[in-house]
Amino acid sequence: GWITPPLVDPEQAWHSKWAGKESANHSGLSDPEVDRLIGEIQVELDPVRQKTLFSTLQRRVYALQPYMFGVNVPRKFAMSKRVRNLESFVLDPGYSIRRWFVVDPPK
Repeated sequence: GWITPPLVDPEQAWHSKWAGKESANHSGLSDPEVDRLIGEIQVELDPVRQKTLFSTLQRRVYALQPYMFGVNVPRKFAMSKRVRNLESFVLDPGYSIRRWFVVDPPK
């Protein structure tokens, strides 16, 4: 799986100057429109405009299909009443194993 942080600079993953070099652009994607959008994203200070540019970039990359993109379905948790302090998160893996614990059942 490929999971990125909520806000990331898309240059190394998608810009043509990194195609074929040691970078995250393993697909070798090279597209002038993608390069232009990345350049605009990097200098845009308005968060609303930047989000619009990111959405446009994502649609363009999806249309070019340099990778086969898949989707993980939302997870559902089933847990015992003995489990305490379980918290779920939006970002993968969806939980923190360090925070929860199991209590002994009443005798």
